[in-house]
Amino acid sequence: MKLSLNWLSDYVAHGADKELLAHKLTMAGMEIESVENVGGDTVFELEITPNRADCLSTIGLAREVSAVFDKVLKEPKISVPKIPTRKVPISIADSGDCSLYLGTLIEGVTVGAAPEFMESRLKAVGIRPISNLVDITNFCLMEYGQPLHVFDFDKLEGGRIEVRRARKGEKILTLDGVERELDPSVLVIADAVRPVAIAGIMGGKNTEVGPQTKNVLLESAHFDPILIRRAARKLGLSSDSSYRFERGIDPAGVARTSDRALQLILESAGGKLSGQGKAGSTAIKKSKAVTVTPEQVGSAIGMDVSPARIKKIFKKLNFTVEESARGMKVCPPSARRDIKDPVDLVEEVARVIGYDNIPEAMPVIGENSIPSSAPRTLRNRMRELMLAQGFDEMVSFSLINRDDLERARLNAKDVAAIINPLSLDQEVLQPSTLPSLLNIVRTNINRGQRDLSLFELSKVYDGHGKEKEVLSVVMCGHTRRDWRELKKRPADVYDVKGAVAQTLERCGLTELRYALVDANIYQGNSGVTVAVSGRSLGSFGSIHPDILQNFGIKNTAVYYAEVEIPYKDFVKSSRRRFSSLSQFPGVTRDVSLAVPQDVPYQDIADMIHREGGDLLRQVSFSEEYLGDKIPAGQRGLVFSLLYQSADRTLTEDEVNAVHQTLLGKITEFFSATIR
Repeated sequence: MKLSLNWLSDYVAHGADKELLAHKLTMAGMEIESVENVGGDTVFELEITPNRADCLSTIGLAREVSAVFDKVLKEPKISVPKIPTRKVPISIADSGDCSLYLGTLIEGVTVGAAPEFMESRLKAVGIRPISNLVDITNFCLMEYGQPLHVFDFDKLEGGRIEVRRARKGEKILTLDGVERELDPSVLVIADAVRPVAIAGIMGGKNTEVGPQTKNVLLESAHFDPILIRRAARKLGLSSDSSYRFERGIDPAGVARTSDRALQLILESAGGKLSGQGKAGSTAIKKSKAVTVTPEQVGSAIGMDVSPARIKKIFKKLNFTVEESARGMKVCPPSARRDIKDPVDLVEEVARVIGYDNIPEAMPVIGENSIPSSAPRTLRNRMRELMLAQGFDEMVSFSLINRDDLERARLNAKDVAAIINPLSLDQEVLQPSTLPSLLNIVRTNINRGQRDLSLFELSKVYDGHGKEKEVLSVVMCGHTRRDWRELKKRPADVYDVKGAVAQTLERCGLTELRYALVDANIYQGNSGVTVAVSGRSLGSFGSIHPDILQNFGIKNTAVYYAEVEIPYKDFVKSSRRRFSSLSQFPGVTRDVSLAVPQDVPYQDIADMIHREGGDLLRQVSFSEEYLGDKIPAGQRGLVFSLLYQSADRTLTEDEVNAVHQTLLGKITEFFSATIR
């Protein structure tokens, strides 16, 4: 947006030199990109953010200057004749495309040069003067930010205007001399026969105003900004008009700018007002009022601002203000659609005061000034526990390739997809961490690192973008269970299960339950679910070889777990009572069982806990054995049981009695054999 300082001075006597004015505008949020001298004028090139379409005009910027310098804004006085009863036929095919169209007929005009002051203003902002009629529309565009257009009325077939979508195959020769083919995605202004302008972008040669023009129709309208933007991109055609329509013009400016142009045409081109046509609604939707208090303003910007000054700033910006016990009820003008919340009003006050005038205050950071939250505390605790077990933390991208989901046998359709992804490797939000972790495993194996114990605390997303946090664990190659194992051994699924269980239990979730589940991502299409309070948190297992093959992982077993972090359950379980340790020694008994393969480990563990009595303090699963010494259809399970009393040392006979009774119940109920 180019701003002529001579033109600006027509509306506000700011009294500042160009350096101070440039600084103040920049501090108010309108950055000055360049300053140049044009003749006897100084012109600023400003960077206007997309939400401030009201500043794409000289009067819009003059209003900002009047607020910053606390000066009076002098808007042009508009006076036009009474509208005659003659109606120009105008119709709108779809009110969603165009909410208002005004067509004003002026007859008997004389085409010539524009007034000298107008030509100098236009030249300063880089617009070439053409004729008084065309220059007036450009002048009003730069003055009020409302695009206008004039048609040679005698060249309009049928003397009528229709706002409609282009028909397939229609063409128009635009004012830049290029013939353009149109389609129904483009909005056009048409007469009774053909398109005469591309709505909001550029007029057509077939109704161009020339030296012989006597009667003109002045257009002022409000078009759908999205439609104009798409048409401009499709046609590769941009103009000062489309630039403003794309960002959204002030609906209240349609009639006002039309009257201003009518006034200037009658003054410089003569003629008379002969009639007007209107389609659509001239009703302006009132902006939603926002309430703010002086205390909110002062707290947000870090300085006290008097209510009187706040109110004055709002009025300078053309806001209406009603004061009450609750604060200031502020209603922004129709041009300020960016004002929606109290914080937006606070920003307006801060802008006008000037960010450089707000005193600096460094925050006081104490030892405990950053409050801790339960989720953050829990994540940190889980991270510490996983690291303490010898795992390395990794961080992967939340965006993944959709094809990786299919390779991992996951649903690739019901996912949250990015509309315009930067690359195919980052096109959907991950519904599971499995694809990312397998890619990481493959990369490490290809680089010679085959022994991996990795974990990640991350988020996964469903098809609607709803997220949940999960703990993911992946292992392959060799590992050590603890420091007592001098030699590494092959990792197995129980290492993954043990890491997850220990982490969850050490965080307070002691009532974990496990059950077999059908899952095609695991070997044998069977995994193990982890549940708490009857709700499944996730699963673990050995990844199916076919999936590993899909990811380029060969001759390596990969064990994986993904469990949700249930914050609510952790909060409930965090309130634990202290239980003192026994002062008396415990007695350990190992139980080696041969049980049918369809008997879950969890069922046996639950029975041991349930039937073990008061002397049974702890049950640990040691190992699973599958081999020649185990009958077909069975597997070997080894449990370690700790018996201990809080008030005495147990005798061998006491322990044996309880232990033998427990073994009898296990063998009978599960058809198990003691090995």
